[in-house]
Amino acid sequence: MGFSGWKAKIIHAICGLAHLVLSILHVPKTWIYKKAYEAETRSNHYTKTKNLISFCDTTPYMNLYAVKDIYPLRKLLFEDVELNFPHNLHNNLTGMYGDYMQLPPEEKRKNHYPYELEFLRRRKRMINFTVGPVQSSEEVRKIGYEQVPYFRTSEFSDIMFENERLMLKFAKADDDARTVFITGSGTASMEAVIMNTLTVEDKVLIVNGGSFGQRFVDLCEMYEIPYSQIKLETGKALQKDTLELFNGKGYSAFVVNVHETSTGVHYDMKMISDFCRKNKMFLIVDAISSFFSR
Repeated sequence: MGFSGWKAKIIHAICGLAHLVLSILHVPKTWIYKKAYEAETRSNHYTKTKNLISFCDTTPYMNLYAVKDIYPLRKLLFEDVELNFPHNLHNNLTGMYGDYMQLPPEEKRKNHYPYELEFLRRRKRMINFTVGPVQSSEEVRKIGYEQVPYFRTSEFSDIMFENERLMLKFAKADDDARTVFITGSGTASMEAVIMNTLTVEDKVLIVNGGSFGQRFVDLCEMYEIPYSQIKLETGKALQKDTLELFNGKGYSAFVVNVHETSTGVHYDMKMISDFCRKNKMFLIVDAISSFFSR
């Protein structure tokens, strides 16, 4: 269903030209994403369309889906959970990957690599080491190559108990503390913490200095947890005089990302911890990209 050959080359050329024009005109990518999502999420905007794509997909011309292959959805078991799946999985996967049952040659397998970026205005190059997945050392890659122990074996249990012991040690936790391992994304962990530690009876103070601070705001909004947010300018750190404005205001919990990854700002956790102790607030800290960094 996707394009290949000369059609794909034409589409790549058009996209490259559009990117060049938008870069020269300094059109913000956030504005483009917003308009794209507004367009693709309009409910029943084109009810008679035959095909669907995602405007923000990296290769939308390849990931083109026929409506008849998606609807009506069918129920299938994923492990022990029944979920909705596209009506014709074979056609969808074939359109995206070709022979999806056959692994491609090793040299054609792709992962999330650090990209070299060229900025038109400054003509400088940089290596973008995004937070996960990043380049791994040879030693780490060798460990990743090894077979993972089956999770019902004592070998797997020993590894997990060791992981818990080390996590508690590095976190300098109390002897009766426990570690919870969440087999999900960072956002899944953030949501798990919010929904299991806070209620509608709480009054929460959130530091919002970027997209990950905003994620905590969205989660509290979703679960109807009363909150106030300290909205910071992009790239600005939380200052003590700003924090003091919320002193003695009856907040029960404080939520913060140690490192606001979207802007690169690292918050002063000692200052925040002292503030929470003084106000007897429950402190929730997202350290996903910061643990072991200091």
